[in-house]
Amino acid sequence: MRAQVAGITGGGDVLARATRRHRRRAAVIRTGSLLATCSYDRSVRLWLVGDERPYAAPLIGHTDAVLAVAFDPVGQLCASAGADRTVRTWRVEYRDASTLGGIGAAV
Repeated sequence: MRAQVAGITGGGDVLARATRRHRRRAAVIRTGSLLATCSYDRSVRLWLVGDERPYAAPLIGHTDAVLAVAFDPVGQLCASAGADRTVRTWRVEYRDASTLGGIGAAV
């Protein structure tokens, strides 16, 4: 089975596994090698598409459901937006985040 996410075709097995528990949103890095998912469990997870395994431990920091996730065009940053009224930008290589808060409603 082949899947298409954000214009990238392939990786159906990893997409199925990745979204089994992370059902909110998914984004794929431009090269098609890394998939990000977000969920109601307050985490963002990164997956290696070719190896069909997690890239690393979940990105933790949101205090409520994560509602959206996206990569920058270069693939160095992953942005997540949550019901906790914050947007976090994660440096993929270092797995650290900057937070934009004080937003009036869930993003």
